[in-house]
Amino acid sequence: MSASTRETALDIARGMLGAGERVEMAALSERVGVNRVTLYRWVGSREDLLGELLWERVEHGLRRAERRARRAGRQGTDRLAAVLLDLFSAAGAGSVERGLADREPALAMRVMTSGVVHERLIDRVTAAIEEEAAAGRVAPQEPPRRVAEIVVRSGEAVFWFDVASGRGVDAGNVAVILRALCPPA
Repeated sequence: MSASTRETALDIARGMLGAGERVEMAALSERVGVNRVTLYRWVGSREDLLGELLWERVEHGLRRAERRARRAGRQGTDRLAAVLLDLFSAAGAGSVERGLADREPALAMRVMTSGVVHERLIDRVTAAIEEEAAAGRVAPQEPPRRVAEIVVRSGEAVFWFDVASGRGVDAGNVAVILRALCPPA
């Protein structure tokens, strides 16, 4: 397998997702110029592919949110809350994530709330909580991974409630939960 060809497939799929197109394996294999078996070997199933592409977006969003929080001098619970609120608000109306959720809600929910996106986000939030705890700025009331799981699930609930209702919700509830489970030291 040529890495550049796999990367070509990922680039084309990224472009399809970013343009609001439905990322279908048949169409992608045609655009890449390989059969579907080869495409599946390179990128996995459609859900695997979408999970990786969405994780790239989440990871980019986390880095951006972290830079903003650090520039603003946020530390401890305020830093953790600011990063998560920034991340979840970036996935709102007009985003690629929201577009996928609007087009294919069941698929988007599976991809975003299980598998690589969910697990990697929990890993990153756990690491951030552990970093802040090691610096003496927060005192988690439960093990950091458990706090991260609760906070990530709460953020997902905020996102999916908005998708389902169209009313929007107070994303600040994620910060309230985080402050209760991970107060300043």
